[in-house]
Amino acid sequence: MEQLARQYHDFQNAVGQGASLADITGTVLGLFSPAFEKIANGAVLVASRDALAQQMCEVRGFAGSWRVIDKPTVASACGTQCVLRFILKTEKAGAFEVMAHLLSRDGVHIDRIDEIYYQIPG
Repeated sequence: MEQLARQYHDFQNAVGQGASLADITGTVLGLFSPAFEKIANGAVLVASRDALAQQMCEVRGFAGSWRVIDKPTVASACGTQCVLRFILKTEKAGAFEVMAHLLSRDGVHIDRIDEIYYQIPG
């Protein structure tokens, strides 16, 4: 799970630093399962892997470029889940504290991300 968490952080940083839609789409196909879903603050943002690249590009259009500042990752004993903590510093929308629960049933692809985030000063 820690490797998947690292790959997810790398993916977020690449998107935030201006990765092309083609590059984002390629990463999405390799990193996320077809039944992937993304939830943020209780609302479903993405109901399938196919919608993730577009959603990430829309966020970048709104927030501008960003970078992720990692905090410690907490892996579960079962090896299928982990909790990521990070700061997302954006160009236009400010900074956000994020806690993300990642689930991977096969250890290779991310099946679900459930994020809680809030804006912070700075």
